[in-house]
Amino acid sequence: MGGVSFLKRLFSSDRRAALRAEATGDFELAAERYALAGEAGAVVRMHLARAERAKTRSQEIDALRDAVHWAREDDDLLMQARPALALALLAQAEAEGIATVRDKERVREAADLLQCSERYGQAGDAYASIGDKRQAIDAYRAGGLVAKLELALGEEQDVRERGRAERNDFADYEMYMLGGERDQALSALQQCIEVAESTSEYRRTLDELETHLIVGGKVQLRARRGILMTLTATSEILLGRDPICDLSLRSGGISRRHALVAQEHQGAGAGYALSDAGSRNGTRLAGMPLESSLPLAGTGAFQLGDNLEVAFEVDDGRLHLRVEGGLDRGAQLWAAREGQDMSLSPLGIESLLQFREGRPFLRHTGGSLELNDEPIALGEVQLIHGDRLLIEGVEIEVM
Repeated sequence: MGGVSFLKRLFSSDRRAALRAEATGDFELAAERYALAGEAGAVVRMHLARAERAKTRSQEIDALRDAVHWAREDDDLLMQARPALALALLAQAEAEGIATVRDKERVREAADLLQCSERYGQAGDAYASIGDKRQAIDAYRAGGLVAKLELALGEEQDVRERGRAERNDFADYEMYMLGGERDQALSALQQCIEVAESTSEYRRTLDELETHLIVGGKVQLRARRGILMTLTATSEILLGRDPICDLSLRSGGISRRHALVAQEHQGAGAGYALSDAGSRNGTRLAGMPLESSLPLAGTGAFQLGDNLEVAFEVDDGRLHLRVEGGLDRGAQLWAAREGQDMSLSPLGIESLLQFREGRPFLRHTGGSLELNDEPIALGEVQLIHGDRLLIEGVEIEVM
């Protein structure tokens, strides 16, 4: 029976057609006819030939997939087709890059094919290229590749240590944020980025934190009952209609940049001098138009334009400004030098604030303190934009 089947295949029209197609280089038709003749080995051979003649990588891969399919359970044929398909998939990945999940799946398929083909070194390298250290180690171990195995084990240990450092650094970041130690939180997050394999989420968090940090020596605090307190340690205080002014005013006749109060050092302390900033309607002190800079001392008032009066008080190097009329009646500003305490008693709390390197630090001297709904025990908090504080029952927002 076997001889009859062989002779039937030998003289069948499908086999003769397959031979003619193979002779003319039409390997796809030859594969089809060999398949009808029941010659799986010849079908595989034709698909491998198709792959060699393919004009594109995609056509090559399609042909090799057909070869693997027809090889089925024939180990000898599979040992030809599988590695060829794997190497074509890796070549495609190398050419197009490994950026998406689909790209990684392609490389993993190639690695699995190489592993089945007992090409353990190549399989391990493919697994390693997509970050699968455990599969790479298993492949190197199966192949007895001691040098590659030791290197992979060392890299895996390094990955574990970096992962541990990443978790610790992020835990430090969260702890520092809750405790109000924002510079330390920033440093911990930067260290986390240095060791993390995937950094996109950490970088977004870092960008958000850097956006909220206050470094310019000015902060505005608002109590729930409406009191707004502007505090600054800048060397110059600008008054005018422009929203970027330190004391922004809406009254008519006020120029965008109307007047300037500059900090002046006087011995161990600090004093302040007033000058006009090129305003349209002028600045007056004690009723006299300012032609140059004049010092502010003790208590008094100066006028901006025709109608707006600003009361001032200078005491122990600290300056207090209060708008006495117009749309901004009651608006206030407190100024001091860097490192000098300013009382927050106008907000109804017995706390102090000072600037260091342009950053505002609140020091609470007693009673309960919550930062963003979390009770904290630290006596000092570095404030950032958006903070919410509850101090002795008084709610305060950092503007």
